[in-house]
Amino acid sequence: MRGTVTVESLSATPWGTLTFTGLVWKDPEGHELFNAPSGKVRVNMWDVVTRNFKSSAIKGIELDDAVIVIDLDDNNRLDFAPISPDVNKPINEVEPRPKAPKKTTQERQEELGKKVRNFNWQGQHLDLKITLRNSQLEVFNRNRHYVIKNVNSKIDLDSKRAIRIDMETGKFGGTAIGDGLVLKGRVDLKDVLKHRMPQLDLQFDVKGVDPSS
Repeated sequence: MRGTVTVESLSATPWGTLTFTGLVWKDPEGHELFNAPSGKVRVNMWDVVTRNFKSSAIKGIELDDAVIVIDLDDNNRLDFAPISPDVNKPINEVEPRPKAPKKTTQERQEELGKKVRNFNWQGQHLDLKITLRNSQLEVFNRNRHYVIKNVNSKIDLDSKRAIRIDMETGKFGGTAIGDGLVLKGRVDLKDVLKHRMPQLDLQFDVKGVDPSS
């Protein structure tokens, strides 16, 4: 992770639950990438006591009323990006992302290689549960742009095995406008570790899409 993470208050229990308020993550240039008014992080206390700090030491993240901006590149690698003014606009005023100029595959790959990432996973083992309550997502993917309101989700992630997702949202706008979406199911990640396509077992429902969007 690049930049700085600050909180207004932080408390902890002996059993490894950290409760915070006013969490803000900013990149080195001062752009806000993420904020959460309140939430909790659960950690493996044995890893803390033994100072064995690693990615799998985090066992759970709960966020309330968070604003999260996700940027997916051509290879669908996840990164976090600065929050845009569209986050605060009414759904029907959110701008579709302008179409990028056409580039060759080689040019896009060269750009990806030069890009400085705010979040770099690097294949570490992740084994945690992520809960979002009444949160907001802004998503950039190639020439598509979405702002999604009232996101409530539970994600059970084990990067060596599978992701289980149970997500329901409110209205969304941008490249498409609609009343909400539901995503439930499982993604088997074992094939990803072998550089093969993952196996998907997902239910994806989109509600009230505006045909003109």
